[in-house]
Amino acid sequence: MLLDANVLMSRTLRDAIFLIQIESPGMFATCWTEDILAETLYHLRRRNPRLDGRVVAAVRDKVSQVMSERIEGYPILEMPGLADRDDRHVHSAAVAGQVGILVTDDRGFLDLDPASMGALSYDIVSADGFLVLADDSGPDAVRRMVRRQWEYWRGRDPASDLPARFVAAGCPAFAERVAGHIREL
Repeated sequence: MLLDANVLMSRTLRDAIFLIQIESPGMFATCWTEDILAETLYHLRRRNPRLDGRVVAAVRDKVSQVMSERIEGYPILEMPGLADRDDRHVHSAAVAGQVGILVTDDRGFLDLDPASMGALSYDIVSADGFLVLADDSGPDAVRRMVRRQWEYWRGRDPASDLPARFVAAGCPAFAERVAGHIREL
């Protein structure tokens, strides 16, 4: 599975996916590229110009340590139907890494026409769709992730609303799942 920069940019999504991967080894493997990581850090810095450099370094370190494999040395391929030429590196990495899933919230990928999607060697799934799928496949691992995240954020802010964090990250369906797990806690 390849995570796009727009997914890695979100601390909520990044932490959730990484914690699920840690809580359930073998459930899925995550791949990354230097290009995707550079794009992630670039946009993180642009959104937070006063962010301490240690935080940026910690994000880079976390991605390179937690993710399963770095995809490297791939040629840039054309992709029919993809409007943003700057996203060709993501498609090219997915092909070269022989990933089964690209997790992205990029409308250019998610809104591809059926013919273009059908020609791909991988599936394209939104972050919300992937997290719901992870909950369907491994609800115990997701529940453990929710518990860890809930305890972490409640320790920082007792009024913290974990489901609202997922809604803000563009994952309303998964936010409902998170709320259900919290009720069980």
